[in-house]
Amino acid sequence: MLLPRLLPLLLLLLSPPPASPARIELGFCSVSDPANTYFGASQPPSQRERYERISYDPATSRLRLEWRPDPMLCGRRPTTYVVDVTSSSWVINKLIGVFGHFPQDTCVESSGGSANDAVLCNDGERCSACTSAWADGCEGELKVSEFLVSRAMIKAGSWLAVSFQLAARGALEGAEGAEGAEGGGEEEYWCFHFRPEAKKGKGDGVPPMTVIDSKGAEAEGAAEL
Repeated sequence: MLLPRLLPLLLLLLSPPPASPARIELGFCSVSDPANTYFGASQPPSQRERYERISYDPATSRLRLEWRPDPMLCGRRPTTYVVDVTSSSWVINKLIGVFGHFPQDTCVESSGGSANDAVLCNDGERCSACTSAWADGCEGELKVSEFLVSRAMIKAGSWLAVSFQLAARGALEGAEGAEGAEGGGEEEYWCFHFRPEAKKGKGDGVPPMTVIDSKGAEAEGAAEL
């Protein structure tokens, strides 16, 4: 039956909150890391969307990302832009399932398009990564993207001690990708990892970019990268 599996999620959402707010850490990760163990405040140099400032808007529960394209993107058009969301818990998977099944290629409408719907770009409209090639000199253009990090997800991540990861990768038209074959490889665009805030004196000691709490406030303020 489905109800027993959903019971922990229902208890989480209906139970009274603890005295202190739920808090999660946000850091960069890397899907190109074979062990997929990297977590930190420094973005891996191989990622092609270079982030400069990250902040959380308590009014909309959206993470605001300011970034510039890597110079190697300029003059090239993405042919695939695959967004993936993974979690260490089925509870988080239930919460993020509102955006559909992952991974999703946002260049293909038939893939569901839910990842596109979850992300807003500079003009507040639905994003599309594959409509045209990047302009020459695109590295000088500041971009702004936003995506939802709901308070329910923050609470589940903190109180149930689970983590989740969002990442994007894809191929470029006429580009030599990571596999070294002309037009056949993939580039890593970005990777973000959310995990419960470590208790004082515990954890791996690696500082995050920022900390977000369930009250909608940034515990550490905006991250200038």
